[in-house]
Order: sequence, then structure tokens, then C-alpha cells
Amino acid sequence: MKKIAIAACLFFSPYVAGNLFVFIFLVPVLSLLFSEKGPNKVHLLVIFAVLSGIVLAPLISYDTGTYVLSVLMVSLFISLFLYINAVVIKTMSDKWFSVFVPCVVWMGLMRALDHNSLMTAAFNVGILFPESVPLIRFAGSTGLTALLILFNSAVARSIAKRDTRSILAAAILVCVFAASYLCSLSSSAWPSAAGDTGMPVRIALIQGDAPGGGLSGYTERLDKSIERYAALSLQAAREDVDIVVWPEYALPVDVLNRFPRMMEPVTRAIKDTKADFIIGSVVTAPGGRGNYNAALLFDKDANVKDSYYSRKPIMFSKNIVAGENGGKLFLGKAGVALCWEEVDPGIFRDYSLAGAEYFIVLSSNAGLDRSWLKRYASFFSRARAAENGRYLARATRSGVTQIAGPSGRVISSIPSSGAAFLAGDVRGLRGKTFYAVHGDIFADLFLIVCSMIILAGMLPEIFRASIGVPGGYYPCDGCCNLADVPDSSPSASSGYYGTSL
Repeated sequence: MKKIAIAACLFFSPYVAGNLFVFIFLVPVLSLLFSEKGPNKVHLLVIFAVLSGIVLAPLISYDTGTYVLSVLMVSLFISLFLYINAVVIKTMSDKWFSVFVPCVVWMGLMRALDHNSLMTAAFNVGILFPESVPLIRFAGSTGLTALLILFNSAVARSIAKRDTRSILAAAILVCVFAASYLCSLSSSAWPSAAGDTGMPVRIALIQGDAPGGGLSGYTERLDKSIERYAALSLQAAREDVDIVVWPEYALPVDVLNRFPRMMEPVTRAIKDTKADFIIGSVVTAPGGRGNYNAALLFDKDANVKDSYYSRKPIMFSKNIVAGENGGKLFLGKAGVALCWEEVDPGIFRDYSLAGAEYFIVLSSNAGLDRSWLKRYASFFSRARAAENGRYLARATRSGVTQIAGPSGRVISSIPSSGAAFLAGDVRGLRGKTFYAVHGDIFADLFLIVCSMIILAGMLPEIFRASIGVPGGYYPCDGCCNLADVPDSSPSASSGYYGTSL
């Protein structure tokens, strides 16, 4: 029981304690499964289910429905992963190719549950190692996840079985991960194919530390919040910025159509700053069917120049409906994403293929303050930057506000949970990475190859179990005499041993 508890705690360690635990987070539990005497399946499943509910507890303050569904999905995924591995590995624990089983099961479950959805985001552990260029630009975070699971499996089998092939596989993967990390230390060492497009764009990210809450009931505090954002924008203007970005729900009501009075300080700030503004807001959907989670682009004269409505708002959002204007670029260069859209790599691939030279993410995270989820969510943006070889600026209401380079490294950031602004440069890059063009083809091929290796290794066993040879044939390795083999031939009754006169 103690070993199971330790294994379960380490399973959640990359999310809660630190991302580098992703290299060993499955080792204890897989070592137990690879061992001669596997753990009690009931104890294993119960402990993991209870821990998933505890670890995901911060989601309760964000949204109760999201919390319940997340716990169910995580518990289902983990239960299926552990149970399938326990059954399959037990039947082939002495076979070297069993090292591929955890990888196939993990990736197969991700595919079955839709690997791009919010509910399977926790299992795409490749986002926790974004500084892995050029590997992540070739394989994407999903392909990187497959390699990480294989590495954990190889280490676990090496410990449990002292298997030479598993040790060799782990050593090779260590070299691959180390080489990718060393290449990522310099963001300029691995630019996109076409390289730098010219002068940098200076962006100011405003972190207003706005209070959490719903989309209504902001009356008095919203005025103060808008004034704070406006004041920070004017301070940022001294940095000679080209674009000022306010985060998601910086304007949590429809100030354009329903509360125009609240737009007055925003208008003054835009005109005084003399920069383009991208502001997270709410826009009433036609027909009164709800609201859009929107990013509004204002020109230097405070006119709305363009708008983007979130295509994939988080489930159970109150009155928020999905928009249908995806794929457009702000200012002809920037791909903009809102809220949990940074979880979906497909959105950023679409932008990259459409010619986006850099990305801007507007997020809130206000309901996740003082929890590990805020830090964890910031890794998705870094992974999207690395996959596509683009700079990415991420503006949030209370953190983590940061600028990531095309290698997935954080170039600059500001402390969380405080009103401040971050001014920094992003460079436009036009080249398209292998992943941007081909998507998850590496992950798909890797899954197919691993499955074929397992199948090829099992075929001899299946063949020997299902096919018999007539005539009472028994395999002989040369250590037995012919007389030791039972005889069932007709000539045996005549006193002859299968010979003719």
C-alpha cells in the first residue's frame, strides 16, 4: 500500500511540484506493474481516484461543473491506463517488447478521448518540456508525450527486470532529450525556416490584477479596474510600445453596446497612448443567445478595427457561446487566442499556416489564483510557441504574464498577483515548422510502429498456442531420444515404430 501511495503522489508531481518530474512520474507505478507480483488493482485505482479529486480541487473555485467533469475524466483515463497495463503486462512481463505497452495505451486513450480537447489536456505531458527544439518542432507536444511515456516505461522496466534493451532505450532517449534542450538554450539558434522578417514589434502586456467573479455585479469595482488598466497603459506608453494588450475579460461586460459610459476612460487611454490596443471583452451575441468571449482591436483613434470571438470557450461558461470567425490575423501578423484556446495546438497551427508571424494570448486565470493550475496553464503557451517557431506574448489578469521565445523559453515575465505591465519585443517569423505543416503525423506513426512491434513480438506466442502439427509431433531440441516421444501411428500396433519394411 505504501508503494502504491508513493507512486500515486509522484504521478501528479509534474503538475503540482515541478515540470521536470515528467521524466520519472510514471516510473514507480510502472515498476510495480512490471514486477513479478503486481499491486492490488483495487487499491491502485481507489488511491489514484481520490488523489485526482484532491489535486484538481482548485477548479472548484473556477467552476464546479468543470471540476466534476475533470475529476471524472482524469479518474477514467488513469483507471483505464492502469488496468489495461496491469492485464497486458502480466501476460508478457518477460518479453522485451512489453516496454512499448504503456506508451501505446497512453496514446491510444488520448486518441480515443480526443487529444485536442480540454478534458485530455492534462495527459499531453509534452507541454511540460517545451524547451526541446528541434524535437518539439518535429513531433509536437503530442509526439513528445509519446517519447516521454516510453522513457518512463524504459526506466521502469530497467529497474524491475534489469533488461538490457530497456536500459539502452532509456539511454538513447536521454541523449535525444539532452540534445534538444541544449539546442533550445539559444532562441536564435533554431529560427523558423525563413528567419527574421525585420524590425521587432514592441508589446506591452497589462496585468491588472482584477478581482475574480462572474460577468455581472462589477458595477463599482469595474470602474476602478478600468482606471487601473488605463493608468498602467499610460505608464507602458513611456516604453514606446506599438501594441498594448489587456487580458481576457479586462472588460467583463459589453461596454460597446450596453455600457458605453465605461468606455470613456478606455478611449482616453488609447488616444493618449497612441498605440494599437487589443482588449479582452464581452460582446453580446446576436439574438440575445448569450455573449462572446472577445478580443477587440482598437486603432490609435479608439475605433474598433477588428474583433475575434473565442472558438472554443471553456465548458460550463456562463452565457458564453462559441464564435465562428476563427483564423483571422490582427494587424496582418498576429494570431490571437483566448482563454483555454492555448490548450488546442490546432488553432495555432491554423494561424501559422495562415501567415501569422507571432502569437498573442489573452487569458484570465483569476479563478485559479494561489494554485498550481496557474503555473501549469502557462506551459501550454510555451509549447505552442515552440511547436510553431514563433514568439508568443501572454497577457493575464493576475499571472502568469510572460513573453516566450520561438524555442519555448520564457524571455521575460512579471510576478503574479500584482498590478503591473510587461513591455518587451517580439520578432515576426514566417517560416513554417514540420509540425505546423504536418501536425501530429509523428505521434500517429510512432503509435503505429510501437503497436506493430508489440504485435510482431506476440505473433510467435499466438502461433504456437493456436497451431498444432498432426502426428503427435512434439518440439525436440535434440536432448531427447526418439523413443521418448509418444507414438500414435497405426504401425505401432504391429510392433513397428513408424518404419516400413
